[in-house]
Amino acid sequence: MNNEKIWGIISSAADSFQPDEELLAYIRAFKEKYGDNLDGIIFYGSCLTSNMRKPSSILDFFVLLREYRPAAKNLLDRLLLPLLPPNSYFMKISHNGKSLESKYLLITLRDFRRLSTGHATDHFVIGRMCKRAAIAWSKDDSARRMTLDSLADAFFNNALVTAPLIVKPVDFEGLVMSFLKTSYLSELRLELPNKIEQIYRAEKELYDELYGLLAEEFVESGILTLRNGMYQCSAGGKWQARKVRMYLWKSKARHILRFPKMIRNMDNWIGELLGKFERTYGRKLELSDWEKRHDFLTAVKYFYKIKIAKNIH
Repeated sequence: MNNEKIWGIISSAADSFQPDEELLAYIRAFKEKYGDNLDGIIFYGSCLTSNMRKPSSILDFFVLLREYRPAAKNLLDRLLLPLLPPNSYFMKISHNGKSLESKYLLITLRDFRRLSTGHATDHFVIGRMCKRAAIAWSKDDSARRMTLDSLADAFFNNALVTAPLIVKPVDFEGLVMSFLKTSYLSELRLELPNKIEQIYRAEKELYDELYGLLAEEFVESGILTLRNGMYQCSAGGKWQARKVRMYLWKSKARHILRFPKMIRNMDNWIGELLGKFERTYGRKLELSDWEKRHDFLTAVKYFYKIKIAKNIH
């Protein structure tokens, strides 16, 4: 078993970055906002890797709480926060006279741990955390250990979900990119077709090492076969592949069901959606005054336009 090696690599990767002044400013802001209820902060996404970061990129975080109730502003929050976690928010802060923007996903550490395991009800947390992530802050050693265990489980369970989908032989790089691609099959996202390769090339050494250990373990356990340098799921995996596709379909459906909460929680959600479009496709969508006043109808309108153009997957 390579579990200890995998855990060690993830631990090293999670602690290997040096927070800059902007990140430290966000850590202070989250600690001020959530106080003693805050268990941890995970920094992830394109801003974590320098050659993936664009001028318009904004920081992405998971904010891990002890309980939902202290974070609730009203009775409706108490009902909605535990429903279909995590919860999406937008935060803007000022630092050294500069305005900084971020998106963050609010979830309890307990739910984060559960949704990284093989008992997860959907692939959202696993899909986000099966790539490089950094622990920006932890309340204590217990919270840090629980977070690291979750990150290790996310890599393992993402690979386990992907394995039955490897129906045609692929070389090692193809295998790793198949693992990375699965997270995008479980959500409705604006991404270019080459995004997976960009993610892989940006952190190739890390992904080769981690997914190499998992591939080795899967071959030894019979989950994958390896012949002449080519990997493939073992015989008899057709039924398992159907189960995985159903699970990913359910994950995408649950992702869509989170949209009303996102619209309610994020004051600038239409701006973030347009920013994501600009960062992805390199062109800006200008909204009319009517479209700005009726942001929900505008989102539906552009969703279908972009969907028809096959830019949403």
